[in-house]
Amino acid sequence: MFGTSFHLIGKFGIAMSMLVALISGFSTWDNANSGMDAINNDQEYIVSANAPLLPDDSNTKILADSGQQTSDVDTEIPTPNEAATPKLPPTIAKTVEKPTSETPDSNKNTQNNLENTDVAQEEISVEPTKEADISAEEDAKDDHDHKDKEEHDHDEVIIAYTPTTITPVAESSAPLNTLELNENQVQPFGFSESNIVNGQTINLNQVVNVTIPPKANTAVLDHIVIEPATPINVSTNRRNASVSLQNPQRDQNYTIGIKAQSVCVPDMESECNAKETWAYKLDFKTTVLEEFLLGKSVENRDIWGYKLGRCRTSNCTKIMMTGAIHGSEYRSGDLPQLISYINNNQHEISGQDKEFYIIPVTNPDGKERNIRYNARGVNLNRNFSSLWEPCAQCGSAAYSEPESLIVKNETYSFMPKYLLSYHAQWPPNGIIFRGNDNNQRTIDFANYVADRTGYPVGYFPDFDNVPGDQTVWAETYGISSLIIEATRVENTDWDKNFNLYLSLLRENI
Repeated sequence: MFGTSFHLIGKFGIAMSMLVALISGFSTWDNANSGMDAINNDQEYIVSANAPLLPDDSNTKILADSGQQTSDVDTEIPTPNEAATPKLPPTIAKTVEKPTSETPDSNKNTQNNLENTDVAQEEISVEPTKEADISAEEDAKDDHDHKDKEEHDHDEVIIAYTPTTITPVAESSAPLNTLELNENQVQPFGFSESNIVNGQTINLNQVVNVTIPPKANTAVLDHIVIEPATPINVSTNRRNASVSLQNPQRDQNYTIGIKAQSVCVPDMESECNAKETWAYKLDFKTTVLEEFLLGKSVENRDIWGYKLGRCRTSNCTKIMMTGAIHGSEYRSGDLPQLISYINNNQHEISGQDKEFYIIPVTNPDGKERNIRYNARGVNLNRNFSSLWEPCAQCGSAAYSEPESLIVKNETYSFMPKYLLSYHAQWPPNGIIFRGNDNNQRTIDFANYVADRTGYPVGYFPDFDNVPGDQTVWAETYGISSLIIEATRVENTDWDKNFNLYLSLLRENI
């Protein structure tokens, strides 16, 4: 009897123990679900059940992206899967605080789905997909960048000037076609043939071929000259001559030909003024555009510079523009399209005492990789000598990187009056930063740019103490320098900037 009772009690005790264990298991399941609150509800996850459920949920592993959002200036260009929901800073108001890290709301849908999954006796580990891993790495990198002063280490951005209306540029009265031919001068004067027409605009390296009439003395080809005087190479073959200019100037009118000396009759010598006249003559003009191979990047990619227009006096207006010093921001301003526009509409700058110098892609390796930094992981906008100090992204020394050294040398050689450095992103309106908030000419130039683009002008307190910045460095040489941040990293903001470009071309500043 007692044995049977103890046998029954023993079975009952085992059943009760199993019930307690089952209840404990569901309690732990709830605790595991509560740990899902930190999961980013915009992120894809892989759910795996691969280990016994532990009673202490502190051992339950939630391997998820923190979902933190960092400063806009650290944001890389999104991958195709991220482009639909890029990380954006808050809207710029009168005073804009830098974005701070924040934890997303709980992912209730994910939690509900997990509750219906038949894995009650196994541990839940949530692992991000490959895209999540990339995002987590970028967020961790951004946090690290902040600690090393990768970008402006300030608490807030203050809006100093906001344009109320955009100032439209005046219409151009110049012709759309730079080649205007007089019907009587379509054929070159004196020469029977040539490979260009009279008055044509030619490239700097173009060879001019001319032919004299059949009855002409071929010896005259030995006397070909060019005005204004410049070294030329001439090769002749019977009645044909090929002429190339050794050091032609951009945007220059030239005349090539053969001169004849007028002869005086002896008995009229007192009334004769001997002079030279053109027996053969051909007029042409050189293009406003000249390109230069400036050097190579870390990974041996070409860095090109383009000069447009030409200075004619010591009071010449020189304007320099650089793009993609952060490789992933190469779209900002669309400087290649500006070069193409001026080349196709040379009247916009031809004949003026004005010169543009454009380096559209400063960081070709970063552009190729779609990252901010160069191939050695250096932020080129922290590699200039102004207030340079060691940091993870500042390089081993000022100008340790070939790309920043090229920009420094070209800027110093050109010595522009104004410098525009194009960056991104700053939604929703874009923004302008001054290299020196105390330089009145820079302040005036920033307001001028704002009035023609619609970008507000902002400044970081103590911005001129940022280490290694391009514009802060340029200001030490008296160059009025601005950073222009496009609205988004994927935008060119062409319409905003085109109005500015036309103003810079057509107005005296």
